[in-house]
Amino acid sequence: MPIANDLPEVLETTEPERLATGFIFTEGPLWHPDGYWYFVDLRRNQLLRLTPGKAPELVRTTIGGNGTTFDLLGRLIVCEGDDRRLTRRGLDGKVESLVDNYKGGRFNRPNDVICHSNGCLYFTDPDKRRPFYEREIPGPAGEDNLWDGARVYRLAPDGGLSVLANCEYPNGLALSPLPLPLVRACAAYSGRRQKGVH
Repeated sequence: MPIANDLPEVLETTEPERLATGFIFTEGPLWHPDGYWYFVDLRRNQLLRLTPGKAPELVRTTIGGNGTTFDLLGRLIVCEGDDRRLTRRGLDGKVESLVDNYKGGRFNRPNDVICHSNGCLYFTDPDKRRPFYEREIPGPAGEDNLWDGARVYRLAPDGGLSVLANCEYPNGLALSPLPLPLVRACAAYSGRRQKGVH
């Protein structure tokens, strides 16, 4: 049975176009409604803005910038893995730390983030790129501590932080238009059973 291609109904064109080159490792592409992209060059610790037809411009230096999203007020949220936190860039350009720990233990390396229409931010915090002796958030009891604190978190608009899921290597996140609110991608899998939708 052939697979349906619905992309022409959604996109202006289905032909790829190279907008820029010369980066080392890009992550976190985020389209702004004013007609430009935000993205990070992870290895260079750069947050960039790219308007189609123009050269990329440096917005700011990050500390391991990775996933990006906007909150409901249009402020830019960035996972800064090397600094073990999420930052928020206000509309005035000021950058502040949004969250950097869970119950007193610093995050491992926040990786990806999305914003729900209710204002909650969901983000992943894998542990495998942080040396074991530097991990400050313990794994769940049992299962011989397989995950060592690797989790998906929910940050509520009032600042409340909760664990949504313990998982082996949480990576990408997406919201579903279906009644299922959140889909996560796991970049590694040891064969232990994990739920992928929360």
